Amino acid sequence: MVFSKDDVIAGRYQVLEMVGQGGFGNVYKAFDIDSNEKVACKVSDRHVEALRHEANLLYRLGSVTSCIPRYNRFVTEGDRGVLVMKLLGPSMSQIRTHADNQNIPMAGVLRIAIAMNACLFSIHQYGVVHRDIKNSNFALSSKKHRLYLIDFGIARTFASKTGLIPARPKPGFRGSILYASPNAHAEADLGPRDDYWSLLFSLIELMDGRLPWKHGDGIKVAGLKKAAFIESFETSRYPQSMKRLVRYLQTVKYGELLDCRYVRKIFLDDLWRLGVRVTTSDRHLIVAPHAAPTNAEIDENESDPAQFAGIGSEMEVREPKQGGRLVTFIVKQLSVCTKSP
Repeated sequence: MVFSKDDVIAGRYQVLEMVGQGGFGNVYKAFDIDSNEKVACKVSDRHVEALRHEANLLYRLGSVTSCIPRYNRFVTEGDRGVLVMKLLGPSMSQIRTHADNQNIPMAGVLRIAIAMNACLFSIHQYGVVHRDIKNSNFALSSKKHRLYLIDFGIARTFASKTGLIPARPKPGFRGSILYASPNAHAEADLGPRDDYWSLLFSLIELMDGRLPWKHGDGIKVAGLKKAAFIESFETSRYPQSMKRLVRYLQTVKYGELLDCRYVRKIFLDDLWRLGVRVTTSDRHLIVAPHAAPTNAEIDENESDPAQFAGIGSEMEVREPKQGGRLVTFIVKQLSVCTKSP
């Protein structure tokens, strides 16, 4: 069912407009009659259990990271599920579409990459992989100064308190074809590394205004990705940060965490090459950084890496060893992420 303006959802949320459509439901900007505030309502008639799963993840993660929209409540109305969340501003896809030539300058893309990296790590360290990373699933706050990761409809837990959940053999394709990782095309189980492959493709789209492939045959798209961005990426025109990220991703195994500080540093290096110093007072780039002290060592146990997403720290960050961190770090973090609605 599609709601129209002034319709009331679940007896409480008056529809103002539809702001998004997806495979798991429609998203509406609505007015909460009880609290007198504007909210986002994700409504599904056919995928109620998937929506309940998303609500559960948002509830659990909401207490440990500020990189996801605030969870308000999940309710059912007949056969319909309604997920009520904090109302956000435009997605990165919308920002790109409205930019000059539908692309974003290199300095802006690098700043966005730093914030996206913080968002990914903030869920990975609690054992959750998103599996559908793309520009339309990153949105700014209504005041356009903070980046959020949204749409956890197909997100999955890859680690529990007892350790890494073993990879399943051929669980099937998950994600969006344009942004899916090589492992997704191989129908392998997905982990943190795969969210970063999708982040890479998202950044390329922001920078170029499009991807070198279009919707269509998944096998053909997978072949184009392999040829253009894995086999010959080193000789491409893309910045060093993206090439370094590709080299790093090729060493990370399923279930391993990427080194968030290293990924952040490689994008900062390219910003510095452009003569851009990222500070918390810089308001001229597309995504303003989250507040954080500069020139400070980051605690690897920090539960909300979003707070250092944009800082211009000069600390030394060395090239990582082969692969990422093991799941023992995730298990430690999971001790504070066990709630359910």
